[in-house]
Formats: sequence, C-alpha cells, structure tokens
Amino acid sequence: SLLKQLTTINVRFQKASDFKDRPIISLGEDGSVDLNYNYFCADPNQDERALALNQRFHHYIQELPEEIVLPVALQPGEGVTWRDDLVLHGRNSFTATTTGDRWLWKTGIVLPSQRLDRATP
Repeated sequence: SLLKQLTTINVRFQKASDFKDRPIISLGEDGSVDLNYNYFCADPNQDERALALNQRFHHYIQELPEEIVLPVALQPGEGVTWRDDLVLHGRNSFTATTTGDRWLWKTGIVLPSQRLDRATP
C-alpha cells in the first residue's frame, strides 16, 4: 500500500519559490524511476493526505535495515556526485560549532539525455 501511495499521491516540496508537486516516486513506461523527496521541505499548507504520506515515508526510511543503507564518509576536499532524481540520499545531522561548518559547495552538471557517439569530440 505504501508503494501505491508513493506513486499516486502528489506531495509538494518547496524551497523559496521553487517547488515540485508530484508523486514521490514516478515510474516511467520504460521502467525508469524518478524520485522527488525532501522530508524537511514539505509544504505544510498542502492536503493532509500528502502530509501524512510524507511522514509515513520518512518513518519507513528511518527504519531501513543498515545493510541496505550505503554510508559514504567524505574527508575534507572530497566530493560525491549522483543523479538527484535516481538516488534517495541524505546526511546525518550535526551541530555546527563555528561559522562555515555547515557549508556545502553545490553545483549542477547537465548531461545529454542520449549517449553520445564516442568518436564525437
């Protein structure tokens, strides 16, 4: 029942004026998966069913067995990249003690949707 709700109920996640209002999991006819989830950015003014689903999915994620969660420890100067719509990701909470402790350098890379011919420069 959770998967059915995740693929059919629109949930609105919003940061400032940017928002997405769609199911948490969208399944394409070709088998593709598109994820849309940010527990802390759920619009509190949306319908109760969407807010309840946000809570239910958050609880589900918190209870996942350790063997299916992949922790990635980064050292200063290291980075990681992933497709935001294909990987459900997060971080452990922490308390900043000095200015800049919570700083993240974020960037975006736009890649072509089709594979390029390797002979093309």
